[in-house]
Amino acid sequence: GGGGGGGDDGGGDATDERAEEERERERVVDRGAMRHAEPGEFTRRAFRNGKLDLTQAEGLADLLDAETTAQRRQALKLSGGEMRRAYDGWRARLIAAAAHVEAVLDFGEDAAIADDVFRAVAPDVRALAASLEEHLRAPRSAHELVRRGFRVALVGAPNVGKSSLLNALAGRDVAIVSGTPGTTRDAIEVPLDLGGYKVVVTDTAGVRDDVEDDVEREGIRRSERSARDADFVVGVVDASVGVGVGVGAAALPGWAAAPDLTVMNKIDLIGTSKSLKGGGDGAVVGVSCATNEGVDAFAAALRDAVESRVGAGNSRGAVDVDGVAITRLRHRARLEECVHHLRRFDSIATMEGKTNGRGGGHELAAEELRLAATAL
Repeated sequence: GGGGGGGDDGGGDATDERAEEERERERVVDRGAMRHAEPGEFTRRAFRNGKLDLTQAEGLADLLDAETTAQRRQALKLSGGEMRRAYDGWRARLIAAAAHVEAVLDFGEDAAIADDVFRAVAPDVRALAASLEEHLRAPRSAHELVRRGFRVALVGAPNVGKSSLLNALAGRDVAIVSGTPGTTRDAIEVPLDLGGYKVVVTDTAGVRDDVEDDVEREGIRRSERSARDADFVVGVVDASVGVGVGVGAAALPGWAAAPDLTVMNKIDLIGTSKSLKGGGDGAVVGVSCATNEGVDAFAAALRDAVESRVGAGNSRGAVDVDGVAITRLRHRARLEECVHHLRRFDSIATMEGKTNGRGGGHELAAEELRLAATAL
């Protein structure tokens, strides 16, 4: 009994000590000697004191906002300084090149020496510019897709089951389902995690020609805009109205007649043994939202599309340059500015090569390299 009492007393003492420490902290805060940190204050101080650069701070923000495994993995690379190290390496190459050109200015503009310097420096500068240009040519890099999410638009006529398909994919009721045509008036966006990737699926208003309601007409206009802005368009067709070559295309509006994927919905009404053929060259998936048949296959098709788009970007070399992620417009703008100055340097170097170093463009060349390094 005595031993048990001793254990209880020890636990009570520890609790009392922690409570007293908490009360003391509150008294110190009340006296104004210390205060609770504001949201993001430690990150802001780290940035101001040079412990974090802007790309690392952006990576930390992306990590806090991350919803999927792919987003977290990408944010960790950014916050870990991967981009900073790559930019520092590029900047070091440009500063070294500028130092060589400036040496011509400092030690006399001997034409032979100037020609040798340009011949030594220009190839590396051109190689860096070409690498960055290839990186920037991609309209949307895989890293940007991962960060903001892969946008999928569901398009089709009214009552083909777009809203039901979205609900089945999400596993919950996110869109109103009704037998009345034109129920969906505005685009409904639902973010999903498919295979570790963020996929934003948009349920659009049903498209038809005989529309008198101004609100529904505006919804159709927004449907078209959603389809044009999407990374992947899914044409949804009612399989019960007929299957066969061209049915998918005929049931879709002209601006979506060649979707990336065609979903033939309501296959429970026709039986899955019949051949399904959608519009365009995209794949076809048979689905029944009533029985959930084919929903997993549809989700797998979307996941494969994301992985294919990201993988294709990497294989083209249009996404990674020395492992760097372009996740923001600011990153792209800086690289474009750098390439602009590198191309101006290349023009000067070419002129100097034609005149064997007598063109007098050494100072301008050095300035272009300095501006390129500053852009990074």
